[in-house]
Amino acid sequence: MYLTAIAAVVCAQLLTVVSAAQCNQDNCYRAVLAANTPTIHGVADCSSYFRTTVTPAPSTVTNTASATVTVTKTLLPFKRARDAAPEPTLVARQATVAPSSIPAYATPCSGAVRYSSACSCLGVTATTTTVAPSTVTVTTTQTSTTTATVIIPVPIPDPTPTFVLLLENSGIVLNGVPLDGTYANFDDGDGPIIGFNGEPKSSAVPLSITPEGYLKINALNIIGVYYTGEVPFELLHFESSSTAAYEGDTPLICSVLTGALTCTILGAPTILQLCPGAAVTDDLFFGPAVKSGCVAPTLVVVPT
Repeated sequence: MYLTAIAAVVCAQLLTVVSAAQCNQDNCYRAVLAANTPTIHGVADCSSYFRTTVTPAPSTVTNTASATVTVTKTLLPFKRARDAAPEPTLVARQATVAPSSIPAYATPCSGAVRYSSACSCLGVTATTTTVAPSTVTVTTTQTSTTTATVIIPVPIPDPTPTFVLLLENSGIVLNGVPLDGTYANFDDGDGPIIGFNGEPKSSAVPLSITPEGYLKINALNIIGVYYTGEVPFELLHFESSSTAAYEGDTPLICSVLTGALTCTILGAPTILQLCPGAAVTDDLFFGPAVKSGCVAPTLVVVPT
């Protein structure tokens, strides 16, 4: 065995000599060769120079967690905030470190090509070292959204204060007495209605407008309605809201505009008018247009 080891050493030296004989033994080669001393290791430096280190990109392990978010929605139309732009995702890539540094003692070598050639003459070959990849754990949250609707009731205004109706701009004369300047009174002769018969304010019928817009006779708790199915022109009748709902009658929707009473039916304007001689008293009619023989007076709302 001892003889075999000696033979191996001799053969290695002979190969080095043969390799050296085939190389250009210039100053660069001699500088690298002379570096094989106990303090300077030329072959070791060549091996380091020829070594390429590859670091693979880390592998990603994704853990997914579940979460539920409850969003409260109200009736108020808030402006939706613009979503923020997502942060860019950085993807790790493989890193490769290649040889780059030539030792200071190899200054006779004019560059990387001659230094590499000298190292090759010493029997040094290129090697590649691959580092074991690392593992990156990423935790993501999978969010499910549920919506809870909160209804905010719209405030309902109180009914308008009680008022009476003052007649103006009619030009009607009843029994020699002008009706302008007189007040509406209750008439039950043709079913609960209101009309003008020259009564003073003290005899006027108190009215109000409910939060729904219904014209109401307060003392009797009845509202003005349109008898559904009849001709558009008719007397302004009053009945209870339960009776109107049962019979399918349509309440008039009224309001006070510039101090005067105005009404609509099913969203369409209707004209309150007086028709002398059409009834025992000058009762209040309504229709989409002023009927022949009738007038459209101003019904002034006077708070009581």
